[in-house]
Amino acid sequence: MARFWTDCFCWDLEDEGVDAAIGRIKGDLFADEICVLAHSDDVVQRRARDFGGARTIRHEAGAHFRPSASHYSATRIRPIPTGWMKSRDPFSRIAKACDSIGVGLAVRASCLRNAALVHKHPMIACVDAFGDASRNRLCPANPDVREFVVALAADLAESYPARRVELADVTFDSSRYARGSALGLDLKGAAQSFQDWCFCPACRQRALDHGCHVEAAHAAVRQWLDRAFERGATGRLDEVNSAIERALRDDADIRSYQEARRSSEASLIAAVHARLGDKLAIPVNDDAELAGVGPSATELGFALVARYKMTPSTSPVPRAVRALGGPEDVAVRFDAYPPYIDGGPALVAAVHETIEAGHLNVGFYADGVLPAPCLDWIRQAIRYARREG
Repeated sequence: MARFWTDCFCWDLEDEGVDAAIGRIKGDLFADEICVLAHSDDVVQRRARDFGGARTIRHEAGAHFRPSASHYSATRIRPIPTGWMKSRDPFSRIAKACDSIGVGLAVRASCLRNAALVHKHPMIACVDAFGDASRNRLCPANPDVREFVVALAADLAESYPARRVELADVTFDSSRYARGSALGLDLKGAAQSFQDWCFCPACRQRALDHGCHVEAAHAAVRQWLDRAFERGATGRLDEVNSAIERALRDDADIRSYQEARRSSEASLIAAVHARLGDKLAIPVNDDAELAGVGPSATELGFALVARYKMTPSTSPVPRAVRALGGPEDVAVRFDAYPPYIDGGPALVAAVHETIEAGHLNVGFYADGVLPAPCLDWIRQAIRYARREG
């Protein structure tokens, strides 16, 4: 029997009333659990429904829960509570309400995207091939970052009765979603990936330890990026992307540096898994993230949460299933609003197809941002799936 959840934001639950909101999600949407954001980068949310407060929400990067100091006694980095909380402790109330109403609780945390932490600890930021530090991307090769991520995951898993901890942004590639739109030419494909490669001291040292000729790799990436900007301006970026893909296969220095990057990601995920065990789940948004996470998922056996925001033929879900060996280990999250889902019947059909394929956990993004018609779509999809089951 499949289980259904909806993503939530704790400030929405607070404004609606924690008991009332969770009761509505269970009684009206027929969801089995909620997944609540606990740690994030800057958030701007446009509420599609009236919660009785502001319709546009802006929260700075940080923790939306009360960190337990004991988990960070051996770390140099600690979560920074967001200003909106002040003396609040929303997760304690949410956990109590979930328990009393009979709704499961999961938590979601972004661990490598946080402008507040980078501002406070500049040396933990990713540094691109041109020597420019990111304003909000933490490097997973940095020892202090790695200790912080493990402590954060353990804090969330042990401080709240969560069924799972979704740890987002654990790879270099996933951090590209942290970038806002910038002025100038926007690179795509393989060139965009090179734009996000980190050459901070920690990454350089790890690559050296792997036997990589770091300066040669660095120079090559810079040259490819310059070529991408030049050719992209004349509409020939596809040619450069094809050449970069060949370089990733054939250039020994670039390949070695990429292997060091993957080693940083894999060892960080393994360290988190050693603390969380079966509670760990990692969201993947596309093939780039899946390429970074899939091998670790296969080796360690933790769950993936694949984001369904495109047609089935281009979704990463089938590849995620193959990476793990079975659909029962892959939860599916739907972006339940246009243009990703075109109406209630389309969502009903997509959820039905997903459950028929053997997926046991299906979720929807996200309760606080959805207008009322989209909530109706979710209600229809869950009711139909339960009736069919």
